[in-house]
Amino acid sequence: MNKMLTTPTIEVGEFNKNKMFVKIEGLNLFGSMKDRAGKYVIEKLLNEKTINQETLIVESSSGNMAVSLAMTCKAYGLKFCAVIDPSISPINEFLIRQSGADVVKVSVPDENNSYLKNRLNTVQEIIGKNSNSYWFNQYGNPLVREAYCNTLGKEILEQNPDVDYIFMAVSSLGTIAGVCEAVKKFNSKAQVIAVDIEGSKIFNPNTLAKKHIPGIGSSIKGKHFEHIKIDGNIIVSEDVIVKNCYSLLKDYGLFIGGSSGACYAGAKQYMRENNIEGKKAVCVFADRGERYFDTIYNDEWLKENIKEGV
Repeated sequence: MNKMLTTPTIEVGEFNKNKMFVKIEGLNLFGSMKDRAGKYVIEKLLNEKTINQETLIVESSSGNMAVSLAMTCKAYGLKFCAVIDPSISPINEFLIRQSGADVVKVSVPDENNSYLKNRLNTVQEIIGKNSNSYWFNQYGNPLVREAYCNTLGKEILEQNPDVDYIFMAVSSLGTIAGVCEAVKKFNSKAQVIAVDIEGSKIFNPNTLAKKHIPGIGSSIKGKHFEHIKIDGNIIVSEDVIVKNCYSLLKDYGLFIGGSSGACYAGAKQYMRENNIEGKKAVCVFADRGERYFDTIYNDEWLKENIKEGV
């Protein structure tokens, strides 16, 4: 594969006298910031001979990571098995299957009305039956943190040496953990703020709310959690997320995913609630909007799943 792309950071005006910038990770080769971890980790595993051409790479994913790994493994001639569930977007499933990957679709939800635990159980069953297999494990693999530290985190700081706040939506937590490590490694003064969604159990483990927007939040607190040296967190509602996705499209022509809308909404909410003014903020936009065309950009889906008034 070619060298990792550098994605742009662009300015999108001001909020509360703060300069707002967004990093467009949807411009990575396969459409999301997950491409960074996929390429970095697979290349390192091959170079260190941890895996070989006969190794089966296995991963549980709600979408973007499975797409990135499917395409990356195809490029390197590796076998890949994606463990997905019914919440995956049709376009993501299409891309995974078109890569030639094996696909196992979990159909039974767990006690949290999520499929994640059963996806992870299925991963263990698969690797238990394959002696030459490797679980990528975006939820706890230290190589994932290393990948984001040395790629995304470093790149944000190189492009924005004067950044005061970095806002990131959270799910499997490897990305934000790696960016936190980059801030420490490169001696930046930036504060890293996690943005989560109502219904996620990462920062609110007792919540009974149900989340509908894919790609953000989680029903479990992954192993990366102990490594996310964040400076704060904020939880945003789904209706506010959708409103921000549409306003970014209308005002700036940015067709972005749900976690990106959450990140932008969370940044503004955090600044307003903490009376922050005169700072520079970078919001990491994880992916593009087309993968949410059947959800947040679909009127029928919005009527069924999001509060009235969106």
